[in-house]
Amino acid sequence: MAEVQDVLARPRLLRKYPQLASPRVAMFLARVAELAQLIEPVPEVLSYPRDPKAQPYLDLAIAADADFLVSRDQDLLDLQASDSEFGHELRRCAPQLTIRGPVELIRRMAVS
Repeated sequence: MAEVQDVLARPRLLRKYPQLASPRVAMFLARVAELAQLIEPVPEVLSYPRDPKAQPYLDLAIAADADFLVSRDQDLLDLQASDSEFGHELRRCAPQLTIRGPVELIRRMAVS
């Protein structure tokens, strides 16, 4: 939640999308908090040496039994097609998890 708030408050993003003014973001985050499944602490399931900063998001997706992880992070997106040992380990831990970029996810959802 803190990262979402931080990202949505970035000046560059606000210049591009002025509708992301602080009150609207606060309402959005409050609604997410109402609907979200909070998992604290997030158990460490995997070690992802290629991108240690991405590991908590993978662990959270696995702990939440998520169907989708949405990210623009190329290290995470590469896992979807990865035949690496880590890619196999991720599929073993979370066979239902699909990692997609936001645009691709919206396109796939529109087709469904």
